[in-house]
Amino acid sequence: MQGPVLGQGATAVLTGAQVRQALAALRWSEDDLAAATSLHRNTINDLTRLDGELISAKMGTVITVKRTLEAAGCDFVAAGESGTANGAGVVLRPDAKIKERIPRGRAKRQTADRIATENGAI
Repeated sequence: MQGPVLGQGATAVLTGAQVRQALAALRWSEDDLAAATSLHRNTINDLTRLDGELISAKMGTVITVKRTLEAAGCDFVAAGESGTANGAGVVLRPDAKIKERIPRGRAKRQTADRIATENGAI
């Protein structure tokens, strides 16, 4: 599903929940989305804080966020569309650009030890 283009009379409607779902599915932070869209982090934070409300912020901002997340592999599903029993949601395409998790704490140490062992350093 492609986002609407300005000038066609269509609106880019997203919910804060859909933006949060897309970020979680892609393992992106708000900072990652801000960098990808060239929008300020506070703008992204404002969009993600909306709960259940339609994002009707500046149309250019909404379209930028939607197109960026679509380019990363998210399809936005409106409430009532095929396959949605409840409300609006997000579906990841097979080509989604999911960010690799960076191990933290104990998992990070275990990963570092495993890599060192594999490389013969330990």
